[in-house]
Amino acid sequence: LANVTSQLIRVLDLLALNECATNNGGCGGGRRCVDVVGPPVCLCPPGYYETFAVCQDINECLMNSTICGTPAAGSCTNYAGGYSCGCHTGYVNANTSETPCVDLNECLVNNGGCDPGNCVNSIGSWSCNCPSGYYTGGQTCPDINECATNNGGCTVGTCINSIGSWSCTCPSGYASTGQACVDIDECLTAGATCGPGTCVNSIGSWSCSCPAGYYTGGQSCPDINECATNNGGCNPGSCTNTIGSFSCTCPSGYTGTGTKFCLGSLAGSFVTAATCSPTCRNNNQFTGACSCPASTTAVTVSGMSDCNGVTAQTTTLCEAFSGTSAGDYAGSYQCTQNNPASCMRVNSRTGGCSCPAGTTSYRIDFQHGGTVGQWSAVYFCMYTPVTPTVFGGVWQQDDAVGGGLGCRYPNAFTGTCSCPAGFTTQSIRSIVQTASSFIGCIVGICSK
Repeated sequence: LANVTSQLIRVLDLLALNECATNNGGCGGGRRCVDVVGPPVCLCPPGYYETFAVCQDINECLMNSTICGTPAAGSCTNYAGGYSCGCHTGYVNANTSETPCVDLNECLVNNGGCDPGNCVNSIGSWSCNCPSGYYTGGQTCPDINECATNNGGCTVGTCINSIGSWSCTCPSGYASTGQACVDIDECLTAGATCGPGTCVNSIGSWSCSCPAGYYTGGQSCPDINECATNNGGCNPGSCTNTIGSFSCTCPSGYTGTGTKFCLGSLAGSFVTAATCSPTCRNNNQFTGACSCPASTTAVTVSGMSDCNGVTAQTTTLCEAFSGTSAGDYAGSYQCTQNNPASCMRVNSRTGGCSCPAGTTSYRIDFQHGGTVGQWSAVYFCMYTPVTPTVFGGVWQQDDAVGGGLGCRYPNAFTGTCSCPAGFTTQSIRSIVQTASSFIGCIVGICSK
């Protein structure tokens, strides 16, 4: 309307004499005089309307609520003779300030700041669709610091963040797959060598499981010099170390040269009781188990144990006869109630309940049955020495209770219930009889 009026005024000005030159053609109230053929015409300027010969402002904002677009896009501001559209963030005027506010496509400029992602325009705004390694959904694509959460999944390694990604630096024993540390199975590589042993992989490392005679648990199988510790157990002989093993050279009076023990005439003992737990009550000092060393002969002594009430047990003596010199063990036998005529187990040297000629016997009492009266004597025979050499005697010590005799049978070489210096005591728990009941005791057998 305003444009049409302006054009009309221009046409009228051209067609008529200018009567508006004097006193604005008599047009007051803010009107403009337009000289036309005939009387002049009084018109209000654009943006105004005439009321009673007075020009009043047109409030375009009230006349058209959407003149500037939707309320979300912008707002209309009226002023004398016109209006303007103020656009909200995300919107721009379609042309001039008097044109509606339309969506601003932010993605058209610098990808909306979304690099390295993609800009997604929306009405009045925009957002970024970001690749892996970047936060998405905002209006930029900031890097995600994966290392800030759970060390980036690098477990034992060190997480190194980079723009859009991360990587793992892994310690020795691990390989990096890029974003994780995985164990290296060193046993599959040429670098892990265990010699006679077996390579055992573990997380982040490896070790060697080595056979007897070698140190185990490290990353090699070095030989154990058994001779460096207690002469390899070869006393009183000499020890010779070999790779993975050793052997003994034994003096006269001992057996075992070429083996791992120098055994005197009595090569240890052990005790078993079927109703006790464990059934192996005393290990043999030479084998570490309820067994005799190789090349020895097992002879048994019947007795009773107090490990589970009063129950039967067997003491096994490991005989390794090697000579008839002074101090050599010469066998043993067991007879009922100290009566050799009632022989329970013969001496393998004599075939009866007796000691060889030229030997001395040493008595130990055993209860061999569960009722009073079922007792027996065991005699240990030895070629009489000036000092003990191979066999160090025996002794028997009663428990310190009523009816006990204390040191019932002292060792002939010490005079007490003990072994001579240099001899090992094999202690056997047993039962002996008093006048009317049973008490516990310890039998000590002294050997090398």
